[in-house]
Amino acid sequence: NLQDSGPTVGAEDADIVARLAEVVDFWKSDRGVQIRDDKLRKLIPFFGPGHLWCVQGYTSYGKSTWANEIVCQAAQAGAKVVIFSLEDSAVEKSIMMLAWLTGVSKRRLMADDLSAEEHVMLEGARKTLGSWSVKIYDDCYDLTVFEARCRRDASRQGIDIVLVDYVQLFSGEKLYNTMREASIVLQRVAKSQHCTVLGVSQINNESAKNAGPVIGTKGGGDFPAASGIVIELTRPKDGEKERVDINVRKNRYYGETGIIAAAFRN
Repeated sequence: NLQDSGPTVGAEDADIVARLAEVVDFWKSDRGVQIRDDKLRKLIPFFGPGHLWCVQGYTSYGKSTWANEIVCQAAQAGAKVVIFSLEDSAVEKSIMMLAWLTGVSKRRLMADDLSAEEHVMLEGARKTLGSWSVKIYDDCYDLTVFEARCRRDASRQGIDIVLVDYVQLFSGEKLYNTMREASIVLQRVAKSQHCTVLGVSQINNESAKNAGPVIGTKGGGDFPAASGIVIELTRPKDGEKERVDINVRKNRYYGETGIIAAAFRN
């Protein structure tokens, strides 16, 4: 009787349904660290476990400063952060964090050009920074050592976010091959250690010369291709010096893309 017949769920289908339910339950219980910036959170709500980000832009456009800011916001909320600073020293990275906490420029902090009130503010910021779960490495240029340290730190105290600044400085004979390997290793770390890996990346010389709408990554396109989220920092042509656009150009994890207008404080 056709009227009595209907779709049936076989053993394989039931297994798929059960697995899907497990994934949904897991996603609800462990979505990652919430993004603190209100505008960015509308496009990217979490630093999700297993996620790989690529943050790129022209030289002196503020890639490191912006990445430092969103990581500081996460650390302030309790996230466990590991930073691999391949360009700046650990001291310089710490000063960038203190600048974010105090609102005093990095230049003034390094020159000790502070008022009495700002000295008190700086002391409080130092105590705050000391209470965060942040570890900074400035001596790691080997991808094998990088992965080993991530694995060790994850086993000891856990990791929510890994920041690499910047990816092209990993050692290797040819940059193209290094970037290809880095894409695989960074993605593997994100998945195996159940954290977000955020890699700051340079653009290639051709894009820098032409300043066109498409920004090419230095060392080939493997890294942005492997990344689920690609963010490019651009400067409006007729905008103010402090203005920067945060362009979420790829968002495989959450779907939404768009441009966020921002400005640096100092």
